Amino acid sequence: VLALDTSTATLTLAIGVDGAIRAELAAGLRARHGEIVFDQIERALAMAELTIHDIDRFAVGIGPGSFTGLRVGLSTMKGLAFATNKPIVGVSSLAILAAPFPCATVAPVLDAFKGEVYVALYRDGREIEAPFHAPPEGAFARLAALTSDPIVCGDGARKYASMIRSGTLASPVHDAPRAAH
Repeated sequence: VLALDTSTATLTLAIGVDGAIRAELAAGLRARHGEIVFDQIERALAMAELTIHDIDRFAVGIGPGSFTGLRVGLSTMKGLAFATNKPIVGVSSLAILAAPFPCATVAPVLDAFKGEVYVALYRDGREIEAPFHAPPEGAFARLAALTSDPIVCGDGARKYASMIRSGTLASPVHDAPRAAH
């Protein structure tokens, strides 16, 4: 599986073989995903000692997130899937953020800019509140009404940490989705 997420300022890419990660790359950048995505894919394939034709499935983060970043990721992966005649699957970028906490209540929060955040709520790996966007105050109030002590992660949680009404802020390592998840 070749997985890519370009929904945030961090481009993240991973290759998994038989359930093990063979290559993982991340590049922190802003609005330059299109300039480096193919170089990163080539680099990851070389690290994994594979070619694009060895890939059985493509996975891509479908947001919510940066409109331009999402277009780069989706068009890249759709093109590769089409060219190799292999399947492609879309995965919520918020679900990717929640994935490292499979046995917890998790509220991934991504910065939507313009004073808003994207939020969802997961419990034990299952979505219990569908993704929504709102101003941070309203989003954190809605979360507090749904659960008392979630793990709150994502760059939006970090940016608006002082507004979190309930929960524990995760480490900065959980601020952006990781394709390996």
